[in-house]
Amino acid sequence: EEHRLSNDGTSRLREAVPTIGTFFTALPLARAWQRYDTKYKVSKRRFVSPSFNEIRQILNSAQILAFEKIDHDHSLRIENAENNHSSLEFVSFD
Repeated sequence: EEHRLSNDGTSRLREAVPTIGTFFTALPLARAWQRYDTKYKVSKRRFVSPSFNEIRQILNSAQILAFEKIDHDHSLRIENAENNHSSLEFVSFD
């Protein structure tokens, strides 16, 4: 949210990834960070900051989490503009 609301183009995220673009949707970055950190223990490092690829992985995870809707049958669903549901089958970040 800090990155989306910064008018002068400065945010902690832009400092870490200077080439980052504009987000058009709110991303659950904290949730993505917690999931990544649980697996890779990035916050336990004392002398090594997260790499560009790690930040990219967290951003990609946040994009997936932003579209996530869990139905009562625990399947991942994506809502489109007409509020129809379809199953997520493929995502690419090329």
